[in-house]
Amino acid sequence: MEREIPVTDLGVSSVEFSPNGKRLLTADREGDGMIWAVATGGRVARLPEHGTVLQDARYSADGRWILTSAAAAAALWDGQTGKFISFLRGHTGPFLTALFSGDGRYIVTGGEVDGTVRRYRCEFCAGQRVLEVMARQRLNEIERNSRNARLPARRAG
Repeated sequence: MEREIPVTDLGVSSVEFSPNGKRLLTADREGDGMIWAVATGGRVARLPEHGTVLQDARYSADGRWILTSAAAAAALWDGQTGKFISFLRGHTGPFLTALFSGDGRYIVTGGEVDGTVRRYRCEFCAGQRVLEVMARQRLNEIERNSRNARLPARRAG
């Protein structure tokens, strides 16, 4: 064994390397996600928002984002800082797993009790090119709506 990282007394439910291999992501039975530096074994960030057993923790393909899943929700985090972004809700029971699509534009979750897979759009999780295209589309839509609002009203006659 090369290194041991003491994570929790209650057990680790999930472990994953970051895409660049420099960090390790753990989910534990105490309800915390943790980001660890592989080189030192030191804790980089704690992901504490769930307050219940974490089932799973996953990195996005580019390492910019993290998903955790627990009883009431999945959560989205900044993959570098560990800053909480948002909860994803929708299953009628515990979330067993959550992961990103390959392009990062979608998140899927799996529920334990309802036996469903749910898909969520995560527009800001996508790469820069996708975000630029979406921004241009939205700006064009705003411009069209603005022009339509300035057109004189037609009188019935």
